[in-house]
Amino acid sequence: MDKSETYIKMCEKAEEIQESWKPKEGDWCIDMGDLWILMPNAEHKICTVTPAYVEMVKENDTWLPSQDDLQKMVIGKGILSGDWLDVLEHFVMDEGGLFDFFDAHRVDETYNYVKSMEQLWLSFVMKKRYNKVWSNNEWRNGSV
Repeated sequence: MDKSETYIKMCEKAEEIQESWKPKEGDWCIDMGDLWILMPNAEHKICTVTPAYVEMVKENDTWLPSQDDLQKMVIGKGILSGDWLDVLEHFVMDEGGLFDFFDAHRVDETYNYVKSMEQLWLSFVMKKRYNKVWSNNEWRNGSV
């Protein structure tokens, strides 16, 4: 599970994803309060939702969807079907080729690219469902 500052920022700014979150046991999130047993992480309190607190997740908590969560958002929902590897290959190639894809999905101007499957799948979900791409630390409409 990606718990990097980059992925946290991408998730925090993915408002559509956050609005769709229905907390369940085992979800990873950034806790803005002190309800859960927390695991330290640089600037954030990363935690998993426990059974006792599923109903107590606050609006200002940020969900960090897993790769599995992100795949469920597109596969079998009328957007995509088939093998996830084929789906990703087509996504990368549809963006103009591997190099164009990674250039368009830089996380910042210092050429830091997506570095995890969660970052890649979040980019994929945001593009396919909401026509947004990650550019200059923001989700922007259209293509870069």
